[in-house]
Amino acid sequence: MSGPQMTDAERAEVNARLARMRTKPLWDGDRLLWAARDDADSSQVVTWQPETPEELRAADLFYDAAHCLGAFAERVPKGKPLRRSPEELALIAGILANREEDTGYLVYADYLTERGNSQGDYVRACVERARVPPGSPEFREHGNRGLLVLNHAEEWFAPLGELGLRPKLSSGAFNPWWWLSPQRGVIDRVDIDRAGIFPDHANRLFAAAPFLRKLSFEPGHFNGRALAKVKQLAQIEELQLTGCGATADDLRALLRSKHLTGLRTLAVNGKEMGDEGVRHLCAWPHLSRLHTLDLSHCSITAVGIARLATCPHLAGLKRFEISGNVVAGADAHPLLGSPHLTALEELAFGGLYLDTVTAVCIGGFPKLRALDLDSTAFEGGGFAALMQNEFPALEVLRLSSSHLTPNHLEALAGAPCAARLRELRIDYCDLGIAGLAMFASGTYPKLEVFDLSRNRLGARGAAILGLSAKRFPALTNLKLWDCNITPDGVADLARGKLFANLTALDLSYNNIGPAGAVALAQSRHLQNLKSLTVSERAVGKKGRDVLVARFGESVVSFS
Repeated sequence: MSGPQMTDAERAEVNARLARMRTKPLWDGDRLLWAARDDADSSQVVTWQPETPEELRAADLFYDAAHCLGAFAERVPKGKPLRRSPEELALIAGILANREEDTGYLVYADYLTERGNSQGDYVRACVERARVPPGSPEFREHGNRGLLVLNHAEEWFAPLGELGLRPKLSSGAFNPWWWLSPQRGVIDRVDIDRAGIFPDHANRLFAAAPFLRKLSFEPGHFNGRALAKVKQLAQIEELQLTGCGATADDLRALLRSKHLTGLRTLAVNGKEMGDEGVRHLCAWPHLSRLHTLDLSHCSITAVGIARLATCPHLAGLKRFEISGNVVAGADAHPLLGSPHLTALEELAFGGLYLDTVTAVCIGGFPKLRALDLDSTAFEGGGFAALMQNEFPALEVLRLSSSHLTPNHLEALAGAPCAARLRELRIDYCDLGIAGLAMFASGTYPKLEVFDLSRNRLGARGAAILGLSAKRFPALTNLKLWDCNITPDGVADLARGKLFANLTALDLSYNNIGPAGAVALAQSRHLQNLKSLTVSERAVGKKGRDVLVARFGESVVSFS
């Protein structure tokens, strides 16, 4: 591999870590975090806190190599923009002028097909599939899209490959679906993982992916001043600057661009932003055009929160994420009571110490459809007060990684919003058997997605769930990974009617054994299953064979 001067031992160490890497490493304070493949080919989270100058150099080498930074940076190959015919350019311009209209894409699909371009068939299949209800015969008729991608995606992505850009997993495996629009079949997203694309090669990028509407940046590869100069920025509707190291100065330079006029979604979460970044954002004249703003983990203090609360340009927001900033509930009160946020439909404000007053404030969003309070600490009567809110439109509630006691679960079971919830995530919430039993005493007639993962439910918890089917008549997606569920627990679940309507079931990282796999395969309540995930090590070859025989390889996946 290319890179800086290294000893043979250093090079071997870097290569070994890269070979096992499942996700790219990120700095969290003074330590590195990433997911790696273990000897059993399972994923494990790795933390590394260098303590010596030698270890720090090794960590920096690994980080830079993973993200193609510093001496590991890869140059953009020389080349010219892809040439397209005047007729094709006119069709592309027509689509860009009205991106939500199907007709332009279908005409373009015909144009491509007539010239032997396989992407035409894919565009048509995606557009027509998006028009029909999921599960209908017409929907299933377009299920051959995957074969088109597998057989032809390399051709479609070749122009981007000439720039060194390629959708891939951390392992390096080609992953074309990541950048392809499932509704339109065109390449509408690109992740920038090398320097020099903007502004020098912007024309080549947009010629290779003319329908580009989403841009994201890998760590170290975002330059606000360079991107601000790109005239095609006007067609970008979504910018993801998550974890790329963007600073407040980068944001200020970007927001000064005369071309940044079509943006609808902006995610700038990163600790380098701070209150100064909030100041630049609130002064941006086009802020009022955004419908989604993500400021999670931006090191925003009470000062920045107060500035956001008084910013009238936020009145158009439908989705607002600001988790992981201030932690004191009182500091959040100005924002939660802002008259400029009454149109919010989705709010993520996790990481709070939530008291009674703050809980009452959260109830003041009449249109709130989704509420995310992950990693929240509930003080005193905070949770009970939260559950007493009417929340007339609430359908999605996420409380992941929040410690929930039996009293909390009792309040949730009796909450006015319980009858309206369609999705509930209470994974990694330290639920005990008493808490689960208290929760299962309620009724959730519309609940479709239920995540109980990473709670140590065991066989007793599984038995409680198995006997609670009447409480969850609409359940279609159940996540129970890493819940300490045994073969007996799976058998109890498989016998009950909780599985009757399931289309997705995740039991990975439970030691269910071959007996548990057999119980699933013999269940008469899993007729609608489209996705089943279990741990291959847990079920063994026998378990794998019986599950595949019952459900098919397209349904069963092994973690």
